[in-house]
Amino acid sequence: MTKELYKQTGSVYYTLEFKPEQELIAAAWYGEHLSADEIKKACMLSLDLIRSQQISLFINDNRKLEGTWDNAEEWITTYWIPEAQKAGLKRFAHVIAQEFYAKLTAELIDDDNPSFSQDYQFRIFEDYEKALSWLERYHEEKLTE
Repeated sequence: MTKELYKQTGSVYYTLEFKPEQELIAAAWYGEHLSADEIKKACMLSLDLIRSQQISLFINDNRKLEGTWDNAEEWITTYWIPEAQKAGLKRFAHVIAQEFYAKLTAELIDDDNPSFSQDYQFRIFEDYEKALSWLERYHEEKLTE
């Protein structure tokens, strides 16, 4: 299942793909300088899916996004992440854009955040395949428990 969100101009700014066999959501962001409302709408779409499907793994691809998230960063760290954890999210792989400001914003949300539960891990990657591999290892380990 794949869902897309569109800017008022008609261009896609967010895609969300659910992979039930892996308990994984793969999200991708596009464009530049998204508004706080656009970011929150996309995050809520993914949170609803995490809640309804009990998703434990999330890969967030920002390679095609330009600009910062500072207009929604506090909301993400104080609301979205704790709610996603409550719903069962265990691993979040964030694939960063090479653009300086996007990279800087991603690095502000780190694994030492006091709102993160002990069984939740957030990792930043520059390589999509390495991020996916990290999530797949967790899924395989979980299956063998």
